[in-house]
Amino acid sequence: MKKSIECLYCGNEKNFEEMSLEHAIPQFLGGAYAPEKFKLSNVCIKCNNILGLYVDAGYAKSWMVSMGLAESARKYMTSYKSNELPLRCLGRVEIDGVIKPDEYIIEYWIGPSGESIFWVRFDDLRMDTFMGGNPTDKRNKKSVAYYFPVNTTSENQIFGMRSFHQGMGKKNKVRKVLCAQVADENGVILDPKLFGFTNPDESDTFNERLLFNTINSGDFLRLKFKLHAGFDKRFISKLGLGVGYSIFKEQMNDRLKLFQRGIWPKQDDSEAGIRGSSTLNMLKGDEVTSLPGYPGAISICIINDSRVWMMCVTIDEQLPFVIELCDGTAIAEGINREEGYQLLLFPYLQKCIETSFPEVIAHRHGYVLKPLLTEIDAIRDAATKFGFKLKMKID
Repeated sequence: MKKSIECLYCGNEKNFEEMSLEHAIPQFLGGAYAPEKFKLSNVCIKCNNILGLYVDAGYAKSWMVSMGLAESARKYMTSYKSNELPLRCLGRVEIDGVIKPDEYIIEYWIGPSGESIFWVRFDDLRMDTFMGGNPTDKRNKKSVAYYFPVNTTSENQIFGMRSFHQGMGKKNKVRKVLCAQVADENGVILDPKLFGFTNPDESDTFNERLLFNTINSGDFLRLKFKLHAGFDKRFISKLGLGVGYSIFKEQMNDRLKLFQRGIWPKQDDSEAGIRGSSTLNMLKGDEVTSLPGYPGAISICIINDSRVWMMCVTIDEQLPFVIELCDGTAIAEGINREEGYQLLLFPYLQKCIETSFPEVIAHRHGYVLKPLLTEIDAIRDAATKFGFKLKMKID
């Protein structure tokens, strides 16, 4: 009886107990709600952990993608009872006088109603392109986030606090300081701990006054962020291999080594040999940038051009990339070769829809309406009518 299995991502033989459940489509893209065929059992724990922390996070926490995912979620918020919205990181700021350790930086984030958030955190230079920094630092290194609510409705304020706590995490080493006073109907000032915040110390009080004055002056809005030119290359290889194997299984075997080299590039920085185009290349206009997509959705579209099967990915109809999966003669169970396959993921709604590119086009032009997409459209219309907009006013 065979006691080992080859890991899909690293290609090494591992014992069965070293395997783990892997979402071929990462959870930040809605992989938890994808069909069962995209849940793999032939990925080792080491690859699952390392690639999740660095490759998936390197893509998800890049400035463009994090903003794209946040905008996608906003398109489906229909009421204050909806799920929290992602915070948006606008970049790093330099503010003279803030009390902080030398190796710490300040990031400026905004909440769903325009709340100002200054996150003073450790700067891991290896991951200076990650919005929010090294994912493990939030759990292992102390930091402080100063939260300035906006002068708006109580519903907005409560929703903003919910989104802030969701974004910063409820159980980690991020101290959360409420830079405002909350009073009850009798005018009695309430303890910030009632709302999940910590009591400020002396340095927090000093920083709060300084940051408040900075907000009013607008001087802090000289924002900076870093973007690595190849931020998505390893992720594209990983997603291509995971999704391709989920659909084509052993028909991917002749290209496994190419994808694995793309996931684990050699130090000489030579190309893996996979055909495709990264996000930044497609944004240059050198390639066709109008790829199959859907408003507010992560779209994974797999099509056959007779020579090869290609995978096209977009976030909210933007940030496209393309990768060649396998030979065009490969057979995918349940997929029409002429129509291909399209998976639309809506992480905020915790939904996904399996369809095809022609069906999406027919629906969007009103030729043949697809009931599941009609339901999604109704939610998006309700979100538009709700009119949840950023409000930057602070008194």
